[in-house]
Amino acid sequence: MSAVDFKRIRETYSLAAFFENDMGATGKMISGGLRFSICPHCGDSSEQSVKVSVRGQRWHCFGCDKRGDVIEAVSQFFGKSLSDAADYLANECQKAPTRVMRKELAPVEKRNDAAIQAVIGKLLEIELPCDDGVAAYLAGRAIPRELT
Repeated sequence: MSAVDFKRIRETYSLAAFFENDMGATGKMISGGLRFSICPHCGDSSEQSVKVSVRGQRWHCFGCDKRGDVIEAVSQFFGKSLSDAADYLANECQKAPTRVMRKELAPVEKRNDAAIQAVIGKLLEIELPCDDGVAAYLAGRAIPRELT
């Protein structure tokens, strides 16, 4: 085991790149962060279920509540000590520096407020019958009968 600069490793090796390249996960952009269906500690969930949030260089699993940086993710995933995990990442950076680069995410399209307002307007023009049970439930949720 060699002396590894933990700070440099954290700044160099992208956490998203570890999830995508080493863990084989595909990220989904949700609420300004990436979400993955696999946790370095507790493993897979279904592809439809995202349970790990990655924001910047930190991850958090909503299933097991583990969290950390890229070194802690490697440690959990491979069952290594933090020093061995940092050594692993240092070697990966030397072998394939392109693996540390995060993929460019597709830009988020701006929403078309005019189109949204047009659709809402058309929906409001339609008069649908309102079941009394539904109206009573919605009234209990502070939604007036006139609106339903």
